[in-house]
Amino acid sequence: MIFELLIGWIGFLKRILPQISANWDLIGMALVCLAGFFAGSHWFLKWMWTALAERRRELEDIESKPTATTTPWKPRWTLAINVLVWLSFLIGMSSIGIVHQAGWMAASEEPVMVVKRGGNSPQMMANLIFVTFVSEDIRDRQGLESAVKEMKTRDTLDRLISRVAADQVRAYLLVNDAGTVHGAIAFRTVYSGQFYGQIGVYDSREKPARKSMEREQLPEIMRRYQDELYPFL
Repeated sequence: MIFELLIGWIGFLKRILPQISANWDLIGMALVCLAGFFAGSHWFLKWMWTALAERRRELEDIESKPTATTTPWKPRWTLAINVLVWLSFLIGMSSIGIVHQAGWMAASEEPVMVVKRGGNSPQMMANLIFVTFVSEDIRDRQGLESAVKEMKTRDTLDRLISRVAADQVRAYLLVNDAGTVHGAIAFRTVYSGQFYGQIGVYDSREKPARKSMEREQLPEIMRRYQDELYPFL
């Protein structure tokens, strides 16, 4: 748990940042608002600073005691105050989020931390799925449908995907027109450490048959085998 608290956010950023897309309309609006807030606050602070300086000069005339010349209000002072305001705003939002999340975790009956980084790699999953279906000697589409239904038992899935929930895996059989299975594709849909970024491909017609590919190649793989894909998980 200490390890996760210290550097667990690195894996979170690696998973989330590629999924973030920029909304330039909102970014432009935010920049305009920031510029307007800065200009307005600078004008107000400069006016107030000048008014206070004039008030001090009036008091000097009354008391006949000269004071140091007032330094003009500087833009960097306005910038520093703006940064403090926005930093306070972000700290407040973060504090509310921490309190909300801590309260939700305290009220939940689920364990605080669950480690699900074990299990077979996608490459091993694809291999095991292919071997399992090949042993069934499937020869037509009807036999393929029956075999898929039989394979989706808890014991069989535990062996094929090993300690990974079935709804966190996508797996496809590679099937020819006659219904014969000649390969499989498997990958995880939920972040699970080192295996999340991998795609397991097993194609018995190629050498080597087993491949581990990067997640970014998934669209290319799906297009390549689009006419042979048969959903399993």
